Amino acid sequence: MLDVHAPHESIHTWKGFFVHIAAIACGLLLALALEKTVEYLHQRHLLSEARSELAAELEDNRRAWQKNAAEVLRIQRELEVNLRVIHALRSHALPDGKLDYSAKLYATLDGAWQSVHQNGALGLMPQKELTTEAWFYRMLLELINAETTLISTMKIAGAMAASVSPEPLDMHQLDELTSKTIEAQGRLDYLRMFLDIEESGLNKIGGTSSMKGAGE
Repeated sequence: MLDVHAPHESIHTWKGFFVHIAAIACGLLLALALEKTVEYLHQRHLLSEARSELAAELEDNRRAWQKNAAEVLRIQRELEVNLRVIHALRSHALPDGKLDYSAKLYATLDGAWQSVHQNGALGLMPQKELTTEAWFYRMLLELINAETTLISTMKIAGAMAASVSPEPLDMHQLDELTSKTIEAQGRLDYLRMFLDIEESGLNKIGGTSSMKGAGE
């Protein structure tokens, strides 16, 4: 805050008066400039910190994507085996394999996004950057929902398969398990779609680093 005091000596000329006014104006302008500079530096620091946090979270999600892409391929193979096992049980044949409804999907993170959303850093981003980041994290919410519904379906199917052990499943139970297995396949395809979109988003935001080869 700038304090403006009356002159210690009387001003006897117009020249002195204008010099005094000019000094006050320069002081005010300097104070405003300093205030704006401090505000600008604070905003630059806030934006730089936000970008750093988002970049670190992006790398965590990139690693999670690689693990999830491989896990989706494993689940796909297991569901195909499960249908063959169910078909064998229907035919009273010896199944080639066993029922497996396990799913180990890794969490997709959005904590840094929530943080920069609350501290106002998003408002400092250029519009194009903000639009891309907002799209990516909206998509991640859909991905998380897809993961949750798949895991829920797999858990239900696994409970159905284990509920009658060691007794064999009857035809009605096999019908229900077949239906739930096919439902899991559909939910898996839905999840795979969002993983493909996530891959595109990770490359778009974080550069064109290769993400191919996971699970291949």
